[in-house]
Amino acid sequence: MMAKRVIIGGLGLLIASTLSNAQDLLVVSVSSTPAQITEGQSMTWTFKLSQPTPKEGLSVTLNLTQDNDPAPGDVKYNAPGSQGITQSAFTYKPDGSIQGMMVTLAGSVTEAVMVSDVLVDGKTEGPESATFTLVDGKGYQADPKQNTVNLTLLDQ
Repeated sequence: MMAKRVIIGGLGLLIASTLSNAQDLLVVSVSSTPAQITEGQSMTWTFKLSQPTPKEGLSVTLNLTQDNDPAPGDVKYNAPGSQGITQSAFTYKPDGSIQGMMVTLAGSVTEAVMVSDVLVDGKTEGPESATFTLVDGKGYQADPKQNTVNLTLLDQ
């Protein structure tokens, strides 16, 4: 009986510790405006955090969960005017198609803005839509209420 109480007590401490650590994680949300962007215009992605990022910064992952044109080149991400963003880069699937994007937020920020310019390509393509979903990662969890960006690119 005594051994069972120690194990149960230890398990209780482990559960309490795990819950405490989950509550300590940064919560990150993302939004974007406008939802429809014409070639030649800019859009902004806003990342909000429940507490400041670590001084070395924080990398967050956005998976490309829907895209009717998975080839890169329509948008210049992290364009001039971005604030609190140190880097952004696509991640790729083994077949070479885009899997998503890694965005690195600067240290000690509670909000960051990434400006993205939609490039004029001179092609008539019709509306191109994409959905990016912020996913949980090392040192943070995605806000389940605001973790998705839906955007539509329109020809000029």
